[in-house]
Amino acid sequence: MKNSNTLIHSVKTSGIYKIVLHCSLIFCTIITLNSCVNFEEPGIIYEPSFQRTSNPTITGVTPEGIALGGVREITISGQNLGVKNGSDTDWVYVGGRQAVIKEIIGDQTIVVYRPQLPNSNYDTKIYISVTAPKAIDTSANAEYMVESPGETVGDYGTAFSSYPITAVDFDNDDNIYLITASTSSRSVWRNDPSGVSLTQMTGNFSPSSAFSIITDAKFGPGQIGYNLYVANGTTTIYRQRVDSVVTGTIRPEAVDTLPAAVSKLDVDENGNVYTAGSEGVFMTNLSDGTTSQNLGYEGTPNLIGIRTYYESNNGYLYIADTLNIWRSQINPDGSLSGKESIVNLNSIPDLSSTYISSFTIDENGSIYLCLRNHPTHSIFFRENDGSITPYYYENILPNSVDLLVWGRDRYLYLISSILGPDGVRVTRSPYASGRVFRMALDKNGAPYQGRKFLQ
Repeated sequence: MKNSNTLIHSVKTSGIYKIVLHCSLIFCTIITLNSCVNFEEPGIIYEPSFQRTSNPTITGVTPEGIALGGVREITISGQNLGVKNGSDTDWVYVGGRQAVIKEIIGDQTIVVYRPQLPNSNYDTKIYISVTAPKAIDTSANAEYMVESPGETVGDYGTAFSSYPITAVDFDNDDNIYLITASTSSRSVWRNDPSGVSLTQMTGNFSPSSAFSIITDAKFGPGQIGYNLYVANGTTTIYRQRVDSVVTGTIRPEAVDTLPAAVSKLDVDENGNVYTAGSEGVFMTNLSDGTTSQNLGYEGTPNLIGIRTYYESNNGYLYIADTLNIWRSQINPDGSLSGKESIVNLNSIPDLSSTYISSFTIDENGSIYLCLRNHPTHSIFFRENDGSITPYYYENILPNSVDLLVWGRDRYLYLISSILGPDGVRVTRSPYASGRVFRMALDKNGAPYQGRKFLQ
């Protein structure tokens, strides 16, 4: 044992052992240093060459202060609002809802479509914010308000389950007059603008088979009071008094017998009644009882509406079927000149499966259309270039609308489901819900000439 310890001691103290030990230490040191040098560092979190933009600033919003009902776009002006170019993106929020950007002009203007907001965010203070992703600060904000697009003011599906609505008009106080009809009875109802006070204006009675379905109704001239003119798809047009509640039976008065059956009517500024059907257009002069000869538009079997409109001292009659809207000028003697095509759905591939069920005109001559069979929208607008687009980009309005009737001033009423799926007015149908939505707009409707005779 002593000899073994002596041997180990001799090895440790020998020069060879010291050399081997030193070499081992040097080798380990080299390995350690190499390992440190070859370690892959993480990428740079902050890129010095990243081009940051200046902070965004909002200097104005158009319309100023509030987007009334009917405003379709909101324009944001300012500085450093960003440029949308491929990988760069801008975020615009209106009342906490991300808006769809229509256009960015330079870095000073952003145009967004009117967004659909929660009901709690309408008619109250909200904020518009713009976030430029390359800016140091998060966003720029501006205080704003968006008016509600409208509200439901009547749901007559239960009240008129047996007598669905077939025609509608309004008086000058925005009371709605609802014409109900079936194969066994007919009546006129009035409701106030709030949709609360529903009053039956005429008693029910059994009309002749030819008078089962009223296809149009408009106010017009006559005795002192409210005179409602009605068409029903026959050769006779009628006048019905609706200015006071009638407890008994009151039958309409025949006004004129025409050369052919008519289903639509309207009144011009002189109180003449224009009527239209598949055999053409006629004009009845109520002052002397004469009826014009056919004024044109023969062979229009799917007629859905006519409307008088005046601008710059010129009168026009708009006539529509399920695919077209035309316009003719009204001459001083009541005759018509020309036939200008205003809308032709056959020329718009995206709308080839839709059809027009109603149309109306605002005070500037712009046309609003109700199109059936579109998957997401009912209300469309004829743009200045002649194109037809949804009134709102987002699905803000009801999509079951059949009839458009302008009330007083800036309120357009959207009446739902008084037509069957084939576009024909019905008296009994699961589609006859009778819901009325009052749409707020930023302009007035074109005057209905017949309403000025209400006394």
